[in-house]
Amino acid sequence: KQYIETGIKKMMGTQREVTAQRKDGTTFPCSLGISEPGQSGLFCGFIRDLTQEKARESEIIAKQVAAEKLSTELRENQG
Repeated sequence: KQYIETGIKKMMGTQREVTAQRKDGTTFPCSLGISEPGQSGLFCGFIRDLTQEKARESEIIAKQVAAEKLSTELRENQG
């Protein structure tokens, strides 16, 4: 609405991470983008499910924490 009234692009042409809701009521992380093709006055919305990416990020963080813990334990045992 703000873009239509003012022409100021706050969300247009950018992407944001938001939480979306599926038809069954469950929520999931997604990337949301909105664009206006040309000067048509029409808008296109793009949603990309980030569930797998977020799961991989969590897995990587868990492995980093485990590696740091193991490294600390090894240093303590050597000293």
